[in-house]
Amino acid sequence: MMRFTDLKRETGFVFGHRQIKLTLLVVFFLSVVSLWTGFAEMQEQQATIERLLEKDQAERDSALARQSNYGSAAYYTFHLTYSPPSPLAFTAVGERDVFPWKHRIRMLALEGQIYETDADNPELAFLGRFDFAFVTSVLLPLFIILLLYDLKAKEREARRFDLLNVTARNAHAIWTARVIVTLVPLALVTLAAFVVFGLINGASLPSILTVCAIVIGNIAIWSAIVLVIGAAKRFASFSAMHLASIMLDVWLVTTVIVPVTAHTVINAVVETPEGGDIVLTQREAVNSAWDKPVEDTWRAFIATHPQWADYTEFDPERDSSFNWKW
Repeated sequence: MMRFTDLKRETGFVFGHRQIKLTLLVVFFLSVVSLWTGFAEMQEQQATIERLLEKDQAERDSALARQSNYGSAAYYTFHLTYSPPSPLAFTAVGERDVFPWKHRIRMLALEGQIYETDADNPELAFLGRFDFAFVTSVLLPLFIILLLYDLKAKEREARRFDLLNVTARNAHAIWTARVIVTLVPLALVTLAAFVVFGLINGASLPSILTVCAIVIGNIAIWSAIVLVIGAAKRFASFSAMHLASIMLDVWLVTTVIVPVTAHTVINAVVETPEGGDIVLTQREAVNSAWDKPVEDTWRAFIATHPQWADYTEFDPERDSSFNWKW
């Protein structure tokens, strides 16, 4: 059974190495930088939305003042649509820099406007975002490997492993305590800045705790992978560097190769129409509709919108060839 004295002894041993302190400092720095960049980006987007809302209202009032009927007002007036960032959007920017989060649309040709984009920098979008999600999902496993890869191999190479197991009151308590005093500070330096930024940005306590649980779960999974590889009997004679290379191979496969391969396979297997083809089809359908009989248009419309049946009267002889209602 592990005691407090075991934790105290291993804490002094672990933090006696400059490498551990430097690693924790780097993790804390990366966490703060990723959170700050995401937080600044979301603040800028929110300020942009507020600015656009003011301009949109002024422009719409000006456009409506120049129109004489409802049809022209609906056709010539633009409407601002936007997706405001959530309180935790700063942790995972996602594809907000790839797909537009703000749009000016009109009542006609909505489908075509969907595929317009306002990405600021395609090269940055291609490289991806350095956000908190990237740090915890891609970089954090590397630091776990760096801290735990030589947990037992280092003692074997120094020829202290058997001595520690023989002289210790509980051999398992040594390694358990060493893992705990290594991973708990790692989790703290990773999540401390996130909790502060989350509270500043108005995120709810349950959502903050959920993200903390996900990060801790990620740390636990990767720690288990590293410890299982290090404790495997078939790797008992391997050097610390050899074990590190095996762990890095696992990280490369699970973090890079599998996601990229799966993405490529899905795109090859699942056939989806191109955005340009959808826009062209929609525009051809709209333009060709001018040559269709009015009754055909009304019949299809009433089939899906029966509540408008009393408002679809259209007399071609009385009304002009162009009618806003149609």
